[in-house]
Amino acid sequence: MPCKIQIKNNLTDQVSSDTDLGFNKSLEGAKALAKEVNELYEAPVVKFFQTASDFIERDINIPDSLVDRYYNKELLLEAENVQREDAERGGIDYTDDYLFQQEGSTVSSEASAKTIAIVNDFLKRIGVNVKSVKEVVVNGVRFNANAVANLTQKLVQVVEVKKLTHSLKRLCTLLLLLLNRQILVYTKNY
Repeated sequence: MPCKIQIKNNLTDQVSSDTDLGFNKSLEGAKALAKEVNELYEAPVVKFFQTASDFIERDINIPDSLVDRYYNKELLLEAENVQREDAERGGIDYTDDYLFQQEGSTVSSEASAKTIAIVNDFLKRIGVNVKSVKEVVVNGVRFNANAVANLTQKLVQVVEVKKLTHSLKRLCTLLLLLLNRQILVYTKNY
């Protein structure tokens, strides 16, 4: 799990390293270097100034918005790694649309009562409610999906069919890792 404190420390160290040469420049040269670095990070992370005794000093300030941007990238990378590992365990090639069931890529099969009971028990134990619905509608838009998970509400809505596809099984694996995200499990043949 990424740590915002560590990310801020890493960014501070990197900006420091990127701008150390500014001390060997004139004030104008140091400010030009600061401008380049600020553009690189798309945030005002460093500035150079001259003291009363004509020394060039540097101020590094990493804004929270930049830390949040790096933190979110780390979360996405972590989730992608989990998906890659899941694909590897399942003997499936990982692609950008890995979570989406491709038409003809897998064959849906009837889930046994035992399988449905196991999945429902798992979801219940982790505090997720399961609701049976006629169709998946999110924010007023109907999706051609067999289930939708809204983890902010700890709710999984399942279309009233008794098929448990591979995508829905993978959803259970990812539920614990993506607690504040929404996942749609698409299928074109339910």
